[in-house]
Amino acid sequence: MENLFDNLKKGMSVALNEAEKLTKVVKDKTVNIYDTTKLNLALSNTQGKVDKHYQKIGEIIYQRYLDNRDVGDDIEEYCEEIDAFCKEINELKKRIAELKDNLECPACGQSNSKSGDYCSKCGAKLTSSSNDYDDDDVIRIVDVPDDNKVVDIID
Repeated sequence: MENLFDNLKKGMSVALNEAEKLTKVVKDKTVNIYDTTKLNLALSNTQGKVDKHYQKIGEIIYQRYLDNRDVGDDIEEYCEEIDAFCKEINELKKRIAELKDNLECPACGQSNSKSGDYCSKCGAKLTSSSNDYDDDDVIRIVDVPDDNKVVDIID
């Protein structure tokens, strides 16, 4: 019986050592995964900063192209392609607005619901109704107390 308890004690000791080894391996792997994840996050964050700088450089060069300044033949090709892409984007936006039965603001190009009278982005008038003034009407703006203004349309 004593031999059985010695063997059981020995087996438990071996099992405990193996469990401790396994725990250490799991802990080391977890720390490794954590450290790798942290480094990948830092890498991604830094790559994002580089991408933003690339974007800013591109915006500066494209603005020079729009200002008719020399950007080099190879860069000019890309700028012309950007122009074509921008036209395509605008056409796609117009088609989407048509499908949604929206109006495009004449001032800023924002897509707006046909039920609205003013642009949701810039506040420009979208439609004109019979109560609004025409281009040939004379408008008089009258100052009143508290910096309020009254618009008076003279036909």
